[in-house]
Amino acid sequence: AGAGTHNSNVSMEELEQFSNHFNGCLQSLPTTLAQDTDILNTWKQNLLLAESTSTNDDNDKVGSVNDISDMISAIDYRISFKGAIGKALVVAEALIAKKNEYIGEL
Repeated sequence: AGAGTHNSNVSMEELEQFSNHFNGCLQSLPTTLAQDTDILNTWKQNLLLAESTSTNDDNDKVGSVNDISDMISAIDYRISFKGAIGKALVVAEALIAKKNEYIGEL
């Protein structure tokens, strides 16, 4: 109920500013959510390969695995960030549509 009450009190101007800002934010990023998912899958395959590859120097193997794991974590974060913004935009755009519909009924 708290979120619904808050959302109903947000002005159309604030919703449009929010939507414009975060749409622009997503568009300014170098990759899309779908691309990040593909990139993540590639890095996960790289991790499996690095873990299964035997080397003469275990320190190199551990370093490589750690580097790849760090990359996977960064991409996971990017995916979560973009997903959260996307969900917030869906809510904002639904509220804009609802307010526009209400205004049209007046």
